[in-house]
Parts: sequence; C-alpha cells; structure tokens
Amino acid sequence: MDQAFNGQEAVDLAAQNAYQVMIMDIMMPIKTGIEALKEIRSSGNTTHVIMLTAMAEVDDRVTGLDAGADDYLTKPISLKELLARLRSLERRVRETFTAKILTLGSVRLDQEEQELVAGNAIRLSSRETKLMAHFMLNPAKKLTTEHLFKTIWDDEEDVDESIVWVYISYITEDAAEDFKGPVVRDGKSFVMDITPDIHVKAEEKSLFELVTLLVDNANKYCDPEGTVTVRLRQIGRTRKRARLEVSNTYKEGKAVDYSKFFERFYRIEESHNNREHKGFGIGLSMAQSMVKLFKGRIFASYKNDTITFTVIL
Repeated sequence: MDQAFNGQEAVDLAAQNAYQVMIMDIMMPIKTGIEALKEIRSSGNTTHVIMLTAMAEVDDRVTGLDAGADDYLTKPISLKELLARLRSLERRVRETFTAKILTLGSVRLDQEEQELVAGNAIRLSSRETKLMAHFMLNPAKKLTTEHLFKTIWDDEEDVDESIVWVYISYITEDAAEDFKGPVVRDGKSFVMDITPDIHVKAEEKSLFELVTLLVDNANKYCDPEGTVTVRLRQIGRTRKRARLEVSNTYKEGKAVDYSKFFERFYRIEESHNNREHKGFGIGLSMAQSMVKLFKGRIFASYKNDTITFTVIL
C-alpha cells in the first residue's frame, strides 16, 4: 500500500506502480482528486478508483464519476462501508470486466479467445492470459513477484510465489521468436521493456546464453528489493541493429573500476566478497567474448545507483 499526500504524487505513483484499487480524496493540494484522476485516466490507466468527498451535492458526485471514478464515498466515512464497497467492486470487476482485446504496440491479446498475436499467433492458457493482460495494462511498471502472485493467483491456495516465474517463462518461451531471455527468480522487482518485432543478428541459442549471463549477474548483484530491467530496442535507420540493456540497482557500484569490469575474476573489494560476491568470475568475460563473436560490442556504465550493461548487435 502506498500513500500520496497530494494530487501530483497520486499521478506519479499511478504511473510507476500497478494497483488493484486507488482511494482518492477530491480535496487534495497541488492537484485536486478530480484533476489527478483525469490525468491518470488519460494515460490509459484502468485501475479502479473510489473517490472520497465531503461534498454531498449531486453535481460533485457526477463530476467525479464522469472523470473516471468507479464509486464514491461521502466523508466522514465508515470503515465497514468502505470495506463493503471494496467487496462490491471486486465482484463487479470479476463479473463485468469487458476489455476483451488489449493492444500494446504491435502486440495484441484477445482475452476471450486466449490468443496472443505478435507477428505470429499463439494460444495461451487462462492463467497465462490473465498474466499477460496484467503486463500489458501496466507497461514498464515495477511489478514485484509478490504483487503478481496476489493479483493473478489470488484464488489458489496450494501454490507459492515461484509459480509466477514458471508462467513468465512459459509466455516468453512461447512468444519470443527473435529474442529469448531468462527471468529473474528471487523476488526482486523485474521490468521487461521489449519492442516487438526486433531482429537480432545472432544465433538464438548463443543469444539466450548471453542474456542468461547478464541477467544472472544483474540478479546476483542487485540490491535487496532493487530492480532488474531488461530492455531491447531496434536502432539505426539504414543498418538495423539491436540494442540490449540489462541493468540492476546497485548502490555500491561507485567502487567498481569499469576499465577492468570484463577481466576474468575481477574483484571490487574484500567487503563485497563477504556478501558471497566472490568477484565477477568469468561470466562477464564470457559475455564479452560472445558479443565479439556476434561482431557486436558490449560496455558497462553506472548512473543513479544503477549498473547497466549495453550490448549492440
């Protein structure tokens, strides 16, 4: 649960995170609840919203509903009534959700037919469809394992959070043609931002091994509760190339000597080894060798407490 103390904070949080419901007060500083809600809705965010208002006039309630609110409560509110409204909203969501077809870039998901189209069409299971829909409704947001588990598997009791990554791997294995990558399995936030229909000039198996090395490294050195991000873009107008970025938050990254980063068994300092980080081993050196075989280049950078490995292929 997150708190916003003004309308602009509410807009910013809604853009960064995926929520099951937002409860917003109309009378907020900087931006009113109505202004914030209009901006949130204009971005395509369909999260369900309950408005709180001290205004009992019908026109004010209508304004809130027209701005995109799903329900409203008049202050002072009763906690019992709020919980009842949330239960009612949950029932309506399950019974009347009508967004049958979702699109994001060139990716199209037909939820009713359980069909994902991105160049080719593939069939998904009902759980894969629900998971994919959640990703498409929340592009480039930080979606933790805990959040995905509670959102997608809320009706199952005999599974744990590891099931999330199993299903992510199912989708990536089925859907990816030109790019296949592993997934992070330790519960840190994971952001996958991949442009559809990317052509990568590399043998598929070797590319998978390269991305595995980079993501495993990012996962290993990512700060607790940090973020691992994988991005893939097409670059160049005449000579099409792919730009792959694998990054992780790492506040101690200022101690790294980036000129030696790809040397075998490069160590940062002894204090890092005490965290079971026994140097970077040969993984990054192997990644560099693989990139050279692809006639590409790889480099590392550090900015805003984040290490990023960039590969041009």
